[in-house]
Amino acid sequence: MAAHDPSKQGLLGSTSTEHHADYSSDSDDNVNINTTPKRPTPRQKQQRTRRTRPTNPALPTFQPLPTRKSWLARRSRYCLIFAAFGLILFVILLVGGGLGYKAALQEPPYGLSPPWYPSPKGGIAGTWYESYQKAAKLVSKMTLAEKVNITTGVGWQMGLAVGTTAPAVLVGFPALQLQDGPLGIRNADNITAFPAGITVGATWNRQLMYARGKAHAIEARAKGVNAILGPCVGPLGRMPAGGRNWEGFGSDPYLQGIAGAGTIKGIQSEGVMATVKHFIANEQEHFRQPWEWGLPNAISSNVDDRTLHELYAWPFGDAVKAGVASVMCSYNMVNNSYACGNSKLLNGILKDELGFQGFVMSDWLAQRAGVSTALAGLDMTMPGDGLRWANGKSLWGKELSKAVMNGSVPVERIDDMATRVVAAWYQMGQDNEEKWPRDKGPNFSSWTSEQMGVVSPGSPTEQQTVVVNQFVDVQANHSVIARQVAAEGTVLLKNEGPVLPLSRAGLRKRQDANNTPDRVKIGIFGEDAGPLPGGPNSCPDRGCNQGTLGSGWGSGAVEFPYLVTPVEALRKQFDSSKVELHEHLSNQLPFSLSEKAVIDDLDLCLVFVNADAGEGFKAWENVRGDRPDLFLQKNGDALIQEVAARCGGGFSDVVVVIHAVGPVVMERWIDLPQIKAVVFANLPGEESGNALVDVLFGHVNPSGHLPFTIGKSLEDYGPGGQVLYLPNGVVPQQNFSEGLYVDYRWFDKKGITPRFEFGYGLSYTPFELGNATVKTIRPKSALPFPRLDALVEPPTYSTDIPPVEEVLWPEGDKEIRRLDKYIYPYLSADEAHNAVASRKGGKKYPYPDGYDTPAPLSQAGGDEGGNPELWAVYAQVTVDVRNTGKVAGSVVPQLYLSYPDSPKESANGTVEVDFPVKVLRGFDKVYLEAGKSAKVEFNLTRRDLSYWDVEVQNWVMIMEGEYTFHSGDSDWQPPLHLTPSRQSSPGLDREAVHTLQEWPPQHAQQPPASASRSSSSSLQYSLQDTPPFDFDFSCDLLTDYDFLHQQQQQDFNWADPLLFPDQQDLTSLAFPISTTTTTTTTCDTAPTSTTVSPFAPTLPLSVTPSPLLADTNDIFQQQGWADPSPSAPPQPPMHLSLDHHHLSSDDPYAAASLSHVTDTLSTTMGLTMPSGRNTTTLGMDLYRTASNNSGSSSNNMGYSQLNAATSSSSRDHSTTPPTSQSSGSTSPTASTSHHGHGGQGHLYPGLTLPSPVDASSKPKRGRPPGPKKRALSPSVAAEAELTDSEDILIKRQRNNIAAKKYRQKKIDRIQELEEEVDQIKKERDELRLMLAKRDAEVGMLREMLVMAKQGR
Repeated sequence: MAAHDPSKQGLLGSTSTEHHADYSSDSDDNVNINTTPKRPTPRQKQQRTRRTRPTNPALPTFQPLPTRKSWLARRSRYCLIFAAFGLILFVILLVGGGLGYKAALQEPPYGLSPPWYPSPKGGIAGTWYESYQKAAKLVSKMTLAEKVNITTGVGWQMGLAVGTTAPAVLVGFPALQLQDGPLGIRNADNITAFPAGITVGATWNRQLMYARGKAHAIEARAKGVNAILGPCVGPLGRMPAGGRNWEGFGSDPYLQGIAGAGTIKGIQSEGVMATVKHFIANEQEHFRQPWEWGLPNAISSNVDDRTLHELYAWPFGDAVKAGVASVMCSYNMVNNSYACGNSKLLNGILKDELGFQGFVMSDWLAQRAGVSTALAGLDMTMPGDGLRWANGKSLWGKELSKAVMNGSVPVERIDDMATRVVAAWYQMGQDNEEKWPRDKGPNFSSWTSEQMGVVSPGSPTEQQTVVVNQFVDVQANHSVIARQVAAEGTVLLKNEGPVLPLSRAGLRKRQDANNTPDRVKIGIFGEDAGPLPGGPNSCPDRGCNQGTLGSGWGSGAVEFPYLVTPVEALRKQFDSSKVELHEHLSNQLPFSLSEKAVIDDLDLCLVFVNADAGEGFKAWENVRGDRPDLFLQKNGDALIQEVAARCGGGFSDVVVVIHAVGPVVMERWIDLPQIKAVVFANLPGEESGNALVDVLFGHVNPSGHLPFTIGKSLEDYGPGGQVLYLPNGVVPQQNFSEGLYVDYRWFDKKGITPRFEFGYGLSYTPFELGNATVKTIRPKSALPFPRLDALVEPPTYSTDIPPVEEVLWPEGDKEIRRLDKYIYPYLSADEAHNAVASRKGGKKYPYPDGYDTPAPLSQAGGDEGGNPELWAVYAQVTVDVRNTGKVAGSVVPQLYLSYPDSPKESANGTVEVDFPVKVLRGFDKVYLEAGKSAKVEFNLTRRDLSYWDVEVQNWVMIMEGEYTFHSGDSDWQPPLHLTPSRQSSPGLDREAVHTLQEWPPQHAQQPPASASRSSSSSLQYSLQDTPPFDFDFSCDLLTDYDFLHQQQQQDFNWADPLLFPDQQDLTSLAFPISTTTTTTTTCDTAPTSTTVSPFAPTLPLSVTPSPLLADTNDIFQQQGWADPSPSAPPQPPMHLSLDHHHLSSDDPYAAASLSHVTDTLSTTMGLTMPSGRNTTTLGMDLYRTASNNSGSSSNNMGYSQLNAATSSSSRDHSTTPPTSQSSGSTSPTASTSHHGHGGQGHLYPGLTLPSPVDASSKPKRGRPPGPKKRALSPSVAAEAELTDSEDILIKRQRNNIAAKKYRQKKIDRIQELEEEVDQIKKERDELRLMLAKRDAEVGMLREMLVMAKQGR
């Protein structure tokens, strides 16, 4: 039985007065020892008289009281020792308790994190330039009270959402609505309950990560939510029993980073702010925040610098690079400083090193100080209340107004805080009033399910009753995405026989010799197979484990619109004429006699078990947030053992299905001979039963892989894997002494064999991986390029303290009705006067140590996501994968990297740098028909190949030794033979080969790559030590830049909201790309014909449909789609075209090149940048103009069309021209796979799925083909019931409207581009004129110089 969690069993403050001999020294409340003699009571006298009565009756019956000496003599020596010890202990506890109580009331001293001030200003990234310009202009018009309004929440339950800011009315900035959570819209009706993050991580499918985020955001926007409080990439999963691990994507930073970034891009493609959380090292629920567990302080996660960077901050770097709008800081301390007040974390690492451009938001009540948190980098406090829930006393609000007025918080800081919030609002396009009406808030209430209510239920002030729940249904067809995520996130761990997939008719025969009955008898066991007694939402915040487990509990849970239970789906799937079902939806043992008789006659037994956990503010039985162990709950292990022993008399097969928040220990039953199959379904959400049936019956070939390691015991995870259940001090200290070694890294280091390794997962078809190659893209150098100056300058703010009128309570006709406990920014006249007086009187705030010394900028920073070169691709590994089975399925190739063993020179001499055995550095998911193959590419960036050097304080690449790459379908697969090559090898399919241009260009010298095979058959690959490139103002720059632009286009996101802000209208359409042929000329090369688009950017909109729930291998031909098989005839590559002035400025080498060009021209020619042009655009314009004047060739408009051919096997983005099957002809169309799922047939990030088109019909000229409807399996089609002709007509009409909208947008976009071209031409002519004038001046100076020399 699981041990009880003692942290809330009274050990921290017992009130019991009962004395026990074995009392704990941790508490003095049980000690009740008094050694002072007491006068005996009459009863005591009588008893004592009885005890001492002599046996001789001749003696008197009355005896005097015994003396003190005789009394002590009758007590044992042990009592004396015990009494003395108790007295001493009592004194010690009394003194120590007083000191401890005094210490408990004090803020803990600043810990190991160094100070980092001042807080960096936002607005240095080119991708945010326009948003910051607009935001700074708007904030400059705000009063101080309005700035405080948009940075402080209005209080708990003071708005309809879980978090609400007040508006800036005078400038028209609305109140922002913030809502949980990571898997759906919390506390809302008619929404989709998506699978949890851990299930998404188990899919290893980048497209589904994006699609789930996009659908989530569509629902959020329709519900009136500005910001989603998700995704969650912290906790990372250091402790497998951690209560909130299920909200994240897995126990590896690379997997978390890719999944988090994909989710963020999906969310923000719909204009909704994403909030990545929890920053940082919040790995357990016990003691996560003050007073929740009876302690005055939260736990301190003590992490070293390298571990912080390589593990816990890694996925946040991916999130920042993805352009996340908000980061939520966590409850816990980090190195004895609260995360929301730790300047090193927020200012130094997040805002400077990672270049975060959005705003930092506190977790709810995670802010523990006022002025210091503002200085440390916090930008918004939530929910507004300060140190206690719902008391209306904020640490900011009017206190922030005071701090600005008295000079404690610089005006520049409050301006930057407000500007960051407003810039994120602009960046998401929420200033578009058509999509985001200003006068409408959420159309639901987080606090009541009734239609009528008050807007601020947290205030006792009487309020008007209004409609707070409009019951808007926003689910659309998102259940399709939820079902596919749940199905692909289901992991098949064991399948002997194989017993799976099942048949609708059940099994063919029993394993024993008995005769098979007419109907197969199948038993379903376990509470987890059935419904909750009171419905799926009967427990608030899903805070109980009853019925089937669809999600964990806490703020990350949602209200289920419905929950399909496994037993419900199984009843529908089995053929009742051939299968006899017996249900025992309980975990109670032992079985009754009648139940035993039934079990003994079963042919197959399905056992459903689970393990639940959640957020620390709720508890269920002995699970107080964190699990107390890794065993199955509710007697699950015993249930499996009992069923296995009795099913069919012990001869029938048993299938175990597990729903769990994380790893579970299976050693009690996993090796039993009756256990033939184990299915780990994680947390599947609303479509639980349907998705499970899809996998069990083979409608979906299982392709899930474990996002964590399943060990044989909790102890296998090492000391770092243990939750701290009991406090070890007034401020609990948790030392991350294991460093980099968590989950599979720890197992590898210690040589511990897990039960199932990280990345493990079975399929119904076998796959082969081979023919792996590696290629150098860029030469190796120890350090990245030095940090460049920001591409754009951040806004400048006034330092003048505003007049007091800006913060005074409105009076007269502007007076507002005040609500009790509502957080306002206003001050009374006396409060404002006192604030000003304290400033003028010289009273100064006690700033933290180091505040007056500006911290040096990190060389690892410089742009959004850090130093741009960290994201440059340095090596590429390609692997061929083949489906060798008889059914279609998806394979997940995984790439692991082993660092060279290389000594490092340090101040203390030569030291060995410690590295994990291997780390994940790439993965993909490829759908393959039976017998088909594809080539998968893994691009490794500088960051992937580097480690964090704590002395250099930068990412360092190892210059000596050899990198080893391992590729397989799990962590423990044997490595492949990898052959180093400077060019891509010919693969199994010419269409899948993606050849990158040589780097450096042919005119540069490139030393050959060297390699040697190790005994493990893995590649020992050495990237040559070559100095970094020196970008000169010459034609070399153009060649390098063209190549780098090709690289960037391969990573291009077709759903980028900056280019296509309204993707909802585009997802259901498929348009052929119209191309033209032009002639371009580059340096030192002959003119070449290039396929380019008539307008830029040209991006593919049609997507190869997913084999979602496909029951047959020829579904593509049935639906009239192109054959996705790699054996299709190769087609000419489709070219994408993008003008340089539309390039994102986050390309590292492009930014470096253009900055260098700009500086060169500015220095040598005295040219200045025209206003209104950003650095990237101007750099290219100057370069092209200078090239023209120096004799270099260029195109007619002064800039070149840059083109890149991409293929379906690109890791990050791909386009492939599938062949048409109509009339035997082929016509190139474009298909895309967001974030690189090699092969075809993956769900694209969209809302409406494409419908089949008659192969014999052709679209009219100039019109897009008709909308395509998603092909569904019979089971899904039956539920969808979309056969009604009227519904189809309505859908077609809607798609026609969407097509018209798109064509108009296309026309408008072309006009905009033409205007931009005209502007560029105009600026080009101006620059040419300036250059001509400069040339004339230079000529005059030369003549004067010649004349001067002659005169001399």
